Amino acid sequence: MAVSALLARLSALAVIGIALAGAMPGGPNLFPQPQITTEQWQTLRAKVKATPGAQDVSRPAQPDVEAVAIPEERVAYYFTTGGPAHPAVGACRFVDNAARCEVYFVTANGEATKWFISAVIPLLAPKPDP
Repeated sequence: MAVSALLARLSALAVIGIALAGAMPGGPNLFPQPQITTEQWQTLRAKVKATPGAQDVSRPAQPDVEAVAIPEERVAYYFTTGGPAHPAVGACRFVDNAARCEVYFVTANGEATKWFISAVIPLLAPKPDP
């Protein structure tokens, strides 16, 4: 992996940790608080999937996470489809080899947060070549 790609992934890990601790500077948040409703989760998921250019980039190794990328906006969304954090969503915007990530939960607790991070972090790594 190129050094810049590795730095981007490490930045993403740090940013996710910061996002879980509170709002981050650098742009508007999807929601004003980390606690969302199931209805907000469903509405966002439908909107993201209907966005022109949206691509399903989910991986079989993470069956409880639906990943949707919108390359034109340089953003990826990670929606839970199961697991202890469901329903939850993470959104990462990629800018200059770094990522600004936000995470929202319907039911937030320590175990759900740990599970969500462990499910999403592997998705930030580049896909292996076929």
